[in-house]
Amino acid sequence: MSLNRVHVMLILGWFALVAVVTATAMFMGSRLSMTTGVLAFAVACVPPIIALMVFRGAPDRSTVELIYDAEQVSNTSTDRTKS
Repeated sequence: MSLNRVHVMLILGWFALVAVVTATAMFMGSRLSMTTGVLAFAVACVPPIIALMVFRGAPDRSTVELIYDAEQVSNTSTDRTKS
């Protein structure tokens, strides 16, 4: 379940955008306190985390699901041979 190159570029672009906006705000005279910095860091990290959760895709099938599917296929094939 690896990320696609586009997904990685989107996440890197997001971090670059946040860095540019932060640098621009500091250049224009905004003061960055500890509280504001922690809040900005949290806001910057939430969208990529959500994107990673979405891009990951569906979970792998469990052993129980594999066995159940195999039994369904074998039952279907035996039902056809009986008729």
